[in-house]
Amino acid sequence: MIDIINFGVGNLRSIENAFHDVSDSVQICSHVNQIRESSRIVLPGVGAFGPGIAKLREQGWDVALNNFYKEDRPVLGICLGFQLFHRLSFENGEHLGLQIFDSKVRGFNEFSEDISVPNIGWRKVSIDATSRLLKGIDEFDAFYFLHSYYCEVSAVTTISTSHHGVKFASIGRRGSFVGVQFHPEKSSKSGLKFISNFMNWDSEEHD
Repeated sequence: MIDIINFGVGNLRSIENAFHDVSDSVQICSHVNQIRESSRIVLPGVGAFGPGIAKLREQGWDVALNNFYKEDRPVLGICLGFQLFHRLSFENGEHLGLQIFDSKVRGFNEFSEDISVPNIGWRKVSIDATSRLLKGIDEFDAFYFLHSYYCEVSAVTTISTSHHGVKFASIGRRGSFVGVQFHPEKSSKSGLKFISNFMNWDSEEHD
């Protein structure tokens, strides 16, 4: 079963359709009490970090997500959803995130003003053959990215990296929380492979 969090900043229908390809039980949840006990949970998101984290807090999803982390419930953050897992973002000021991942979210132009922004289009990700989240994904697979800010690479949480002027975390994991900077729902067969892997992933085992 898949529960997709609706906090007002996500392209929910395309994500719902992508997950319907791998599960017969998908629902969009606009309230915390709609989350089912045995669910895998998806936190989508598009837009800016500040308004995104504010909406999460206004609706009580920040408390719920931190409880999901403590309970080892599998959660997938997509694009902004992944960024919101992090400690701090420098997008239009400084904003504290959920602080589940300790690294920060920075703008590509902090590194160099010569980098084109946003990073948009198909990019490959580095492959760790031992990662169950990357099962069946190889150097020929590419994923669709659209973002102006990126998650720093962390020795603790980064599973896979991509490059756009600077190396950034394209897939991260801490405990039962997994985040991707790309949009799996827009990434054709490669995205469906990743979604299927997340559906079959056991967060209690070493990735």
